[in-house]
Amino acid sequence: MAKSKVLLDSNCLINWLAKEVDEASGIAFWKSSYQIALLAENEEIDAYIALTTLMEVRFVLRRKKRIPLNLVEKDIATLRELFHTIVPDELRILHAESLQRDEPLGPFDALLLSIALAIEDVIIITRDKQFFSVARKYLPTHTPESFLESITGKK
Repeated sequence: MAKSKVLLDSNCLINWLAKEVDEASGIAFWKSSYQIALLAENEEIDAYIALTTLMEVRFVLRRKKRIPLNLVEKDIATLRELFHTIVPDELRILHAESLQRDEPLGPFDALLLSIALAIEDVIIITRDKQFFSVARKYLPTHTPESFLESITGKK
């Protein structure tokens, strides 16, 4: 059986790296994203991120989460080791603009969807509800928890 290919949205990575817990429910969002990272590290899945996702993660961790730069750069290095990084080319950017024209997507989400559409048999993993609802029109889309459930059969 072929390994699953996944493309992670920045929110999942930030959940993991910032050890985020949902205030309302108390659910540790970071744990599922961490489990996906472990699957990537153990080469049980092929995991991808966009260069723009790395940039967004760096920005959020530094500016919004106020994590010191040296720790952020260690996290970025870890992401580069665990995930295949895709650099969007001109075609992906033009396609993203077209997707944004047709769908209610922000620029980073439009670019992520464009990149995903260029990867054969990829699954998008995101917590962004609006992006999720658009992305699933085009590709299989999961939250970190539903992805783990789909491959392990456990809730």
